[in-house]
Amino acid sequence: MKRKGLAFLTALLPVFFLAIQAVAADIHLKWDASKGEVTGYRIYYSHTSGSYSSNNSIDVGNVTDYTIKNFSPNSAYFFVVRAYNSAGESGNSNEVSWPKVTITTSAQAVNNPDTTISFHANIQPAPTQATYKWNFGDGSGTKNVSTPDINHQFSSKGNYSVTLSVVFGNGSTIKKTVKIIVQDEKPHKPSKPTIALNQTS
Repeated sequence: MKRKGLAFLTALLPVFFLAIQAVAADIHLKWDASKGEVTGYRIYYSHTSGSYSSNNSIDVGNVTDYTIKNFSPNSAYFFVVRAYNSAGESGNSNEVSWPKVTITTSAQAVNNPDTTISFHANIQPAPTQATYKWNFGDGSGTKNVSTPDINHQFSSKGNYSVTLSVVFGNGSTIKKTVKIIVQDEKPHKPSKPTIALNQTS
């Protein structure tokens, strides 16, 4: 019987899809039902991406959505779901984070270097305390700002990975990345010619 349960458990792993919605300090999690024999689900949460323990878990029973109350909007949280039955637990679902962080830009591709691109960090719900660390992947270093908006110019063409690290009041961090393509289509001065003197009689 246990062997049968293990077979079911193996089938649970790849089918999770976890969605997240947040209103004020209540977090509503939803996921697809797993295939096979399922006794219930456990939600795991952490301040650190990819690090989960049974001390920070909630057994929600055999349901596919759950609301967690009283989470601080000034802290980052990461979530996964695991299904379980008599044979044990499945692996982790995909991971989601809260608050929800996305990056919007005035352009993701520009024709010329030295074009100003505006970046904005969207955080829902908005924290009352956070630091925004932007690294533009062009050797200009990390820029720390206290507001979610920043402008940047890339000095040469290339494909750049721009990384935003949002550091919340408790020190926890959520990272997001956006790709920027910079081309070089502006006109350039012609190269200098070379002259030679050929003497004729």
